[in-house]
Amino acid sequence: MGLMVDSASWATEGREYVGFAAAMLAAMLAGQAGWKATDWVIERRAARDTEQ
Repeated sequence: MGLMVDSASWATEGREYVGFAAAMLAAMLAGQAGWKATDWVIERRAARDTEQ
C-alpha cells in the first residue's frame, strides 16, 4: 500500500487512518449499490423475457 506513515504519527494523529477507513466505507457502499443495480437490471430483463 502507499501509506508511508511511522508508528508515532499513527498514535498522535489518526487522520490518515480515519481517511483510509472512510474511503474503504465509501468503496464498500458503492459496491453494494452497484450489485443492487445489477440485480435490478437482471430481474427487469428476466421479467421482460417471460412476458414475451
